[in-house]
Amino acid sequence: MSRFPLSSGFVTGLTSALHRVRLACLTLAWVAALISIVMAQPSGSVAATGAIAFGMFILLTITGLRRDSLVILAVDTMLLVESMPGPAASCAASRLCRGGDPRHGDVF
Repeated sequence: MSRFPLSSGFVTGLTSALHRVRLACLTLAWVAALISIVMAQPSGSVAATGAIAFGMFILLTITGLRRDSLVILAVDTMLLVESMPGPAASCAASRLCRGGDPRHGDVF
């Protein structure tokens, strides 16, 4: 017999706390994303906070996924990463890397 048996109340309380933390992380990520969009600042401390909160949400959620969901997630990730352009192609396509497009008046 274990020295510290887990009671049903302790496990239920721990599960409830985990759900609250996950919800708080997801809510913080959404609020940070909305603030970043409204303020037109895709980078900065608000966006970084949102990214960290979303990462924590993913880490807390992935442990509860079933095996078939993890397989689907892994296959989707491999397909997405394979089709993503590299940093050089992304920079070449970005108007920010070229210093703006003078035809549209957005020179930086």
